[in-house]
Amino acid sequence: MQNTTQQLNDTLISKYLTTADYVPTLDAMLARTLARIDLKKQQGLRTPDELWIVDHNDVYTLGQAGKEEHILQRTNTPIIKTDRGGQVTWHGHGQLVIYWLFDLNSLGWSVRNLVSHAEQAIEDVINDCLQNPFSSDPTTISAHARRDAPGVYLYADTSVADDSDDANAPANSTFLDDKIMLGKWRH
Repeated sequence: MQNTTQQLNDTLISKYLTTADYVPTLDAMLARTLARIDLKKQQGLRTPDELWIVDHNDVYTLGQAGKEEHILQRTNTPIIKTDRGGQVTWHGHGQLVIYWLFDLNSLGWSVRNLVSHAEQAIEDVINDCLQNPFSSDPTTISAHARRDAPGVYLYADTSVADDSDDANAPANSTFLDDKIMLGKWRH
């Protein structure tokens, strides 16, 4: 596993992990979180928050509602049970997973605040990347959060009437059923 760590400022560190196995990565995040909690309790020190950007080795994670039979094509890819919600999620090379190891109490944020900030950041980056001023196609793809489900979803903006049932969807859009994953890691 290769990794680099960069302190972006006094309040944020980013850590990049490539070819990272899932369980050791989660164990390292838990150890780091517990060390930060201990420093805060014992010495009153607030350590910088961390973003861990991870390119995992192939793995399926099963949420609390997940069952192994939900994996439609069985391979030698490891299957890990987790305490998160949902069913089956694949992580693997080419997919970047961002873990937010933030001290929510010090920031004055709730979990919902963190999710909202993450959704907005993801929307901003994706929508910036999706802009194509050279395209003659009248349909454009855009990313938007939804009120009814955490995460950022892709929509095709068209000139037809809005057929989405989500109030956050752009006007005249069609929901593509493509989600940019957003979840929570719990310790």
